[in-house]
Amino acid sequence: MQPAEFLDFDDAVKFLRTTPSTLYKWLQNGKVPAHKLGRQWRFSRDALERHVAGDAAPSPRTDEVAQILARLGEDGNARAGLADLAKALLWRGFEKRGQPGFHGLILQPAGDNYAVIYRSAAGDEFFSPLSAALFHALDDDIRKSHQPGREENSRRIYLSRGDDTLQARYQRIDTVAGPVVTCQIFAPMRGQH
Repeated sequence: MQPAEFLDFDDAVKFLRTTPSTLYKWLQNGKVPAHKLGRQWRFSRDALERHVAGDAAPSPRTDEVAQILARLGEDGNARAGLADLAKALLWRGFEKRGQPGFHGLILQPAGDNYAVIYRSAAGDEFFSPLSAALFHALDDDIRKSHQPGREENSRRIYLSRGDDTLQARYQRIDTVAGPVVTCQIFAPMRGQH
């Protein structure tokens, strides 16, 4: 039996006959089987061959996103991606913002996973675990797709839904236990969006 052959990002682009930006979008949405080692993507040639042939099972990350979206009361279909998950988590925080003492959304290490916590003066409300892989993919997606804040690991996020508009300050803090993300959620002042 031969050892599994792995491809790097550039080799996977060639193998799939696509562009780097398209492959990156597929990775963000969990549509291509891959593993992230540090900051680099690795692809099993066998898994990519099965994927191209249509024999691949849905990505576990896609299933996890769909399950969490369903818990949030959102459409958790197979096309739902990281951006949909980030928006749903933030909108849930926006809805809680009216509760006395609401502080924000926290994503922190909890064993091998990450805990999603809505923090208020009344105490922490544990919402759902995220796998470490999903946490890191979500963090990468947010840091690449939203306006940088004043600090390297912070972002300003603006979302609109109907008549509601929210602004969130996203901050990633590297700790010994692993990265922790905090999101302060508030309605923006006029002229900020």
